[in-house]
Formats: sequence, C-alpha cells, structure tokens
Amino acid sequence: MSLPETMQALILTQDGFSATASGPMIDRTEDWLELKEVEVPKPGDGQALIVVRRASVNPSDIHFIKGEYGQKREKGRPAGIEGCGDVVEGPDDLKGKRVAFMTGPDGSGA
Repeated sequence: MSLPETMQALILTQDGFSATASGPMIDRTEDWLELKEVEVPKPGDGQALIVVRRASVNPSDIHFIKGEYGQKREKGRPAGIEGCGDVVEGPDDLKGKRVAFMTGPDGSGA
C-alpha cells in the first residue's frame, strides 16, 4: 500500500485539564479543535501505523477534548481516544491485520 506523506487531523487547541466540568457537549468545535494537514507519523519500536477505518465520537471523546476526562490534553496533538483500522507498518505479526486501538497516557490522541 502506498501511503501519502500528509493526512488531515483534528488537532487540540488547548492544554491540560479543565478547571470546570460542563458535560459531554460542544456547541462550537472551533473552540476546541482545528482541522490541519499533518505529516503521516512514522512508527517507532514496538509501535504500529494504522490506517483508520472508523473512529467513534463518544461522550468520553468530548470530555477528553474539553479536558474533563482525567487524561491530560496536549495542545497541537490529535484529538480522540479510540478507533479501528488496518496495520500498514510496524511489527510483522501485526501487518495487514484489522485492529482496535486507543490512545496512551502521553496525551496523544487517536
């Protein structure tokens, strides 16, 4: 599979945790997210590159975007928590497999 050099991503525009908890609703995405063209990441040791088939938007995703989920946001990183897709780079035993994934504790989105 030939991969592009860039992709579109919804990027977080705020850092850290929120001082308030207003619930899993967003009236204006522009207050929290920015659509950007970013480089397709290169997986490191023990990592895989996944072409996303589906990524859900659950109340937990909205809480994460707003800093209310208990997991620190990092401004400039992709939003979201989980999804599913196909492994295109990484460990040989995963290549070509359909997998479910979720973000890690480092503040990076899915």
